[in-house]
Amino acid sequence: SSIPNNTFYTCSSLTGPLTFPEGVSTIGDVAFYLCSGLSGDLTIPSTMTSIGAGAFQFCSGLSSIDCYTDDDVFGAFSLFGTSVDEIHVLSTSSWTAGSQIVGDKTVTVIKDL
Repeated sequence: SSIPNNTFYTCSSLTGPLTFPEGVSTIGDVAFYLCSGLSGDLTIPSTMTSIGAGAFQFCSGLSSIDCYTDDDVFGAFSLFGTSVDEIHVLSTSSWTAGSQIVGDKTVTVIKDL
């Protein structure tokens, strides 16, 4: 299943951590843009193949990500303006977080899942 572009754009009623269930494969561009109530961990299932540009942009409460995919699925600036400083990935994963997803800051990729 997928979450289309702009689905929760500026939605302030979504609160707390966010875990996507197995079966979700795509998140569209700016789908959760400026959802200021999201906080804590974001969990990405192994079925995810694509997270669109700006998908979580300016969700400033998001601080950490657990990503169960083998590949980098994050689109351009998908995490820009968040508080994410760590992305936990599978120990077998080969990707690293580049500036294209977070903007002008350092994010540590930890291979511990």
